[in-house]
Parts: sequence; structure tokens; C-alpha cells
Amino acid sequence: MLTSVIENERTRRSVLQQCEKIKTELDDLMENHPMYDDDKDIMLKIDYLVKLSLFLEEEIQLIGTSIKALKERIETPEIYIALGSLSDSEFNRAYASLKQNPNRQIRNELDQSSQNCDDYFCSSKRLLESFMNNKVGPSPPSYNTAASVRKASDSAPSRPPRSFWKKF
Repeated sequence: MLTSVIENERTRRSVLQQCEKIKTELDDLMENHPMYDDDKDIMLKIDYLVKLSLFLEEEIQLIGTSIKALKERIETPEIYIALGSLSDSEFNRAYASLKQNPNRQIRNELDQSSQNCDDYFCSSKRLLESFMNNKVGPSPPSYNTAASVRKASDSAPSRPPRSFWKKF
């Protein structure tokens, strides 16, 4: 679950960066591209509209990605608030360590970022740490596995039971 949460936060941050980049490029396009009302420069209008449509298509894709990421955030908002408090460099270090070893704990990244936190962020940090500390052990055998083991032991040749006193 923690891997999914960190991937989701990375997606959200990436979408925000790409939106800012597109906004800057779109502003440049609108400022620097001449747009006339007459039909003399129809090729300039076509060029402008083609470039504009490319920016809008990319923006639509980013909006779709953002919607998916935000829907996932609804399930555990406290964890996302704690991750949102990390600076970009702290988050990038946590993400890099997760990619190097997905099972490695990232508690140090969270401890460094939470030196000055209010009660809400501290409780979010504790919640995130509790998620990281809960290690899932081996699951119990399924009913079919247990039944097959029982059948195998039933079909094995068995010795007659010896009473406790005959052993001595």
C-alpha cells in the first residue's frame, strides 16, 4: 500500500510540474504568435491553432491523470497530507530509496521532515509509520491446502497407537 501511495504522490507532483510547463509554453505561444482577424495570413492562423490544439490535448491527458490520482487519494487522506508536507528533495530521496529497494523502510525520510510539526501532521506521521511497521506475515494455508495435507497424512501408513506406560 505504501508503494502505491508514494507512486500516486509522485504522479500528482509530476502532473503539477507538467501543467506549469504547459502554462508557460501556452503563454509564450499566445504572446509571440501573431493572430489577425483578416484572411491574409491564414497559414499563421492554422499554425497557431494546430499548436494550440496540441497543448490542449496534452492538458486533457494531464487532467485525466490528475483525476485518477485524486480518486485514489480519497481512501487515505492522512497519509497524503503527511507526504505533501515533504519538500521535493525529501520526497525524491524517499522515492529513490523505494525504487532501489521496495521493502526498505523510509522512516528516516519522514523523521527528518517532521521536526517541526503540529498535532495533525504528527498524527499523520504516526499513522504512516504504523502502516510501514505492519509487516504482513505468511498467510495461513487455504482450505484446499489444509485438506490435501490432511488427506496425505490420512493415507500414509500409520503405526498403532502405543499407550503411555508401554513406552517405559
